[in-house]
Amino acid sequence: MSAENLTQAIQDKRLFKCLKDINLNSYKYETILINPPSCGLDENTLQLATKYPSIIYISCNHNTLCHNLNILNKTHKIHQLALLDQFSYTNNIECGVLLQKKIVK
Repeated sequence: MSAENLTQAIQDKRLFKCLKDINLNSYKYETILINPPSCGLDENTLQLATKYPSIIYISCNHNTLCHNLNILNKTHKIHQLALLDQFSYTNNIECGVLLQKKIVK
């Protein structure tokens, strides 16, 4: 299921056959795992992600990762970062970021 569709399902904006027997509201989600295409996250999914205590963001495009992190850093802080060179002899690098919700004082 695409991130856009899952976002619509979680926000009760659209029903999907594949989720007809699953009550998404009965779950207490603590972490969201994001592995978007190279274009990054759409705005609705990005806003949904800010509501979770923990975000695991895997990215194959450091430019869109930076763009998305500019938004996510308003509500979360980077806890850990990993760079994975899965594409030897290219300029591409896989990034993994663990973000934790900022504590509001």
